[in-house]
Amino acid sequence: MTMMATPRTAVFPMSVDDAYTLSAVEVRAIVEDTIAGAYGETPAEFASSTAVSTDGSPVLESPQAVLAVNRFNALFGKKRLIKLSKVAERNWATMAAVSALIFSALQARKPVTA
Repeated sequence: MTMMATPRTAVFPMSVDDAYTLSAVEVRAIVEDTIAGAYGETPAEFASSTAVSTDGSPVLESPQAVLAVNRFNALFGKKRLIKLSKVAERNWATMAAVSALIFSALQARKPVTA
C-alpha cells in the first residue's frame, strides 16, 4: 500500500475548542478518514486491505500513526498534543489504539470548566 501525496479531506475540527468537544467515536472516525484518505480509500476499504489486530482494528505502520497524530498536533502548534516518541508502540500500533491515545490526550488537556 502506498500513501498518496494528497490525502482526501476528512471532517476535522478547525479549532482546539472543537477538538475538546469530540467524543471517542468522533475521534476514531477522524483517524479512520485521515489514514484511509491518505490512500484514496474509504475507511472500510482501508480496513479490508490491511492486517487486523487482536483488538479487531487495522494494524498501523508508524507513518500512518504519525499522520493521524499530526492531524491533531497541528491544532496545538508548538505545544503538540502528543509526542509520539514518548509513547509505547502498543499505544499506537492499531487504529483503535491511536484513536484512544488521541482521545485520552484531548481529555487530559481539556480545560476544566467551573
